[in-house]
Amino acid sequence: PIGIGLLYNGMINPVIKYKISGIIWYQGESNRFSYAAYPALLDAMVKEWRRLWQYDFPFYYVQIAPFADQGVTNYWPLMRAAQTKCLSIPRSGMVVISDLVDDVNDVHPQNKMDVGVRLANYALAETYGKKVMAYKSPFYKSMEIQKDKIRISFDNAASGLMSRGGEPTDFFIAGDDKIFMPAVAVIDGSNIIVFNKKIKKPVAVRFGFSNAATPNLFTKEGLPVNLFRTDDWEMPVAPVINISAKPAIGAIRWDAWHGKKDGVNEVMEKTLAPKQFHERLPFFAEIINDSTVRIDGSSQQVMDKEIEYAKYAGLDYWAFVLYSEKDMLSLGLKTYLQSSHQKDINFCAITEQGRYTFKDTAYINYLVRLIKTPGYQTVLGGRPLWYFGFISPENVNATWGNFHNLKLHIDSVRKIITNAGLQNPYIVVMDFDAATGKKWCDSLGADAISSYVAVKNTKLGTYQQLANETAAFWEQCKATGKQVVPVWDAGWNPLPRILHPTPWHVYPDKEYYTNATAKELAQHFKDGLQWLKKNAAAVPAHCVIIYACNEFDEGGWLCPTIGNNAERIEAVHSVLTNK
Repeated sequence: PIGIGLLYNGMINPVIKYKISGIIWYQGESNRFSYAAYPALLDAMVKEWRRLWQYDFPFYYVQIAPFADQGVTNYWPLMRAAQTKCLSIPRSGMVVISDLVDDVNDVHPQNKMDVGVRLANYALAETYGKKVMAYKSPFYKSMEIQKDKIRISFDNAASGLMSRGGEPTDFFIAGDDKIFMPAVAVIDGSNIIVFNKKIKKPVAVRFGFSNAATPNLFTKEGLPVNLFRTDDWEMPVAPVINISAKPAIGAIRWDAWHGKKDGVNEVMEKTLAPKQFHERLPFFAEIINDSTVRIDGSSQQVMDKEIEYAKYAGLDYWAFVLYSEKDMLSLGLKTYLQSSHQKDINFCAITEQGRYTFKDTAYINYLVRLIKTPGYQTVLGGRPLWYFGFISPENVNATWGNFHNLKLHIDSVRKIITNAGLQNPYIVVMDFDAATGKKWCDSLGADAISSYVAVKNTKLGTYQQLANETAAFWEQCKATGKQVVPVWDAGWNPLPRILHPTPWHVYPDKEYYTNATAKELAQHFKDGLQWLKKNAAAVPAHCVIIYACNEFDEGGWLCPTIGNNAERIEAVHSVLTNK
């Protein structure tokens, strides 16, 4: 189970009327990336099938086989461990097939006969009461630290253990530093004693916990020992990165162009009211005279047209700066979600740390509800994409007491989402400085770093300077060692806000760049795609965020305007639709 079933009506429903003795389940590996949700999903599926048959039939399943899966780290053992947890399902059983693989580079092992024999033995013994010599693999039971060694005990190993072709393999041991080193493993009847002479105070053991591990430890009857780990430490994971596949390209939306009197739209109209800025006005704006404009993009017709432009440009998602659900600045998101064309572009959220407070449960519930909404952008095979930015340590300490408390709350939101059957959110910290972004990423247990926009406070710069500084920022992020979601800059020219200051932020005088030409913009995006291809390992989520879709007065926009019509959309289309 990985998501909503598509074959139930044709494959399951027609046979419900027939009596069955039980079910055997041998599945594929597509949901290895959603291993955390797997136990809940499988349990729900079995319960539903038992309800339909009105019978608690036995359910026996096959643990997925070892597979090298070049470019992926740890997803396979984590998935096998998740399958082991499913033994908590009543009247269930799992067969281990780590020894039935001739080629760990073949995702479909050829030996299906012995898999069937093991399942048959399980059914004969458990369902039909036949006497079978052995049908259960040994499973980890407990550990005991004995000075510089660890003794491991197993269930289903009463007859004793043996190794084939030498000493037991694929054992690793670690101390408090959490660094696992290869271990010596000595068989002691039905136990294993594990040690490494360099580790004087061991605390944890792992066995067979890698993608392609085919350990040589068995029962005397020849059944392989199941993989295990005694720790619950976080494990790094990285998926296969197909650099030829289309990356997910998103653009930031800040929807202050709603035409309502909320104290924000009026300010935006004033910043763009002078004639010199009329060319920046969005296509739906109205010029009243040389010093007065009207901007109202709140209609469904305007939103549908924006979606059409975004789709044509080749964008995959919009990242909405998230406000409270009733705020006028959320009207754009609401109108998007109501559109009959919503499916043409996905969406995700950018939460500003200052708005993310434990007191505002409505805001957090709104965020969770959005993540559950169809069309929410995911990466890495299904992880919801969540940007978290504008982090102020002073505000964190004042609101949460410390970063640890904020992390605990973010972790609780992760749990709410995974408990709902979704995958663990992929959280990207946005900060204007790469090193600071890494610091906040580590403190909050986030997954990657990026920025809302990449600028270096250059005075009276050119767009080419901005593009160069942005490219340098990609390298700075990569150098931190954290996963990266590169930001591409469509511009940074807040001159309207410098001349007509906003109440919420003061922009330094002369710190802006010339507006991008269509040719310059296209080249910057081409450079971004090349960097993404060259540095795929640093960008495992295989996605990009663009500043911005509609920050007209601040200088970053792709949306067509009165002045340059759709030339930016055309430039982006020429790059992204050929990526």
